[in-house]
Amino acid sequence: TIGDFKYKINDGTAEISSCVKSKENYINIIIPSSITYGGSEYMVTSIGDYAFGSCSYLTSITIPNSITLIGDYAFLNCLSLTSITIPNSVTFIGERVFRGCSKLISVEWNAENYYGISSKELSFFYDIREQITSFVFGDSVVYIPYCLCYGMNKLTSIVIPNSVTIIGLEAFYNCSSLKSIEIPEQVSDIGYSAFDRCSSVSSVKWNAKNVPNFSNKTSAIFYNIRKQITSFVFGDSVQNIPSYLCCEMDKLTSIQLPNSVVTIGKEVFKDCSSLSSQITIPYNVNFIGEDVFAGCSKITSVRWNAESCPYSSNYMEEDPFHAIKEQITSFVFGGAVFALIYIVKPQDILMRNGLFLGTYPLKTVMLGAIIGFFIIVTAFSIVKNKISKKDMFCDIMVWQNLERI
Repeated sequence: TIGDFKYKINDGTAEISSCVKSKENYINIIIPSSITYGGSEYMVTSIGDYAFGSCSYLTSITIPNSITLIGDYAFLNCLSLTSITIPNSVTFIGERVFRGCSKLISVEWNAENYYGISSKELSFFYDIREQITSFVFGDSVVYIPYCLCYGMNKLTSIVIPNSVTIIGLEAFYNCSSLKSIEIPEQVSDIGYSAFDRCSSVSSVKWNAKNVPNFSNKTSAIFYNIRKQITSFVFGDSVQNIPSYLCCEMDKLTSIQLPNSVVTIGKEVFKDCSSLSSQITIPYNVNFIGEDVFAGCSKITSVRWNAESCPYSSNYMEEDPFHAIKEQITSFVFGGAVFALIYIVKPQDILMRNGLFLGTYPLKTVMLGAIIGFFIIVTAFSIVKNKISKKDMFCDIMVWQNLERI
């Protein structure tokens, strides 16, 4: 016994095992980071099972950064506790640590790399999930663990710090009062169903630079709330837009792709049927997956600024604009375009149905029956010419000395 607590000494560290005084005497507790016993100093690294259980008058507790482990039911039935701060040193928290803490409504989570939740039913906030109104992440958090905020249906907002790289499975599942989500720049992995049943979310800000492609549309992070998203904004540092990210978000009316984007994955905006503004492909894009805009029935205008975008497929039917090419009335190339292998059939260069309207600084067009055509850009104006039926089906056709309009 030292001061107000009993300790266990083990392997050069100390664990708080229980209280010394009557539990009603514990109102404000400050746990020391170290103790001296028998002439030696010991770091206090853990809070034992049931250590503060039934301290019903406890209103606040300060946990030092020396603590790495909080045991099972450590704060069971601390009826007056209103808030808790988990320090960045914590790497393990036991089962149902805060069960019966009926006034606990505010959490500050600083644990940098916590991976310890085995099931949502045994997680430390599960029993009080429906009373939490504030959940704040510290600026050094790297990993948001599985089911951390599961079912916290009174949370109206969350701020995920820029330090986060991984968001675990079902981390915010059924946070039904959340209105918006912002994914920070360094995130590289988001677990399945992380935002499922967030039924009030209508706005997303996506800053993640390089989240890998989702394997199919149902595995995309927002798929199960896709029908309610009305605003999707990309941050200025996004490089890869993963496959299926915005698939079937049929309430989106506009998107703006930042100049930082390099790759656009497969079916990213497929069946976003309310998109009606001009689609602009940014300068740095060098890959576009198939069917990116398939089913976007209101898109009529495209501006292509990509300086050099290689062809993405061996089959024109899989290209980003193939499914909507009959509805495009305006297709404008930016002045910085250098090279493009495009996606329409060779005969479409004849400007049939007004497919291409605008200024094309074209010099050479290379046509092929399968690969479409290749454009090398200089300072020329839009061009036209005649293509014979024979030429359309040759393996490669080089169209040079183009006639200006």
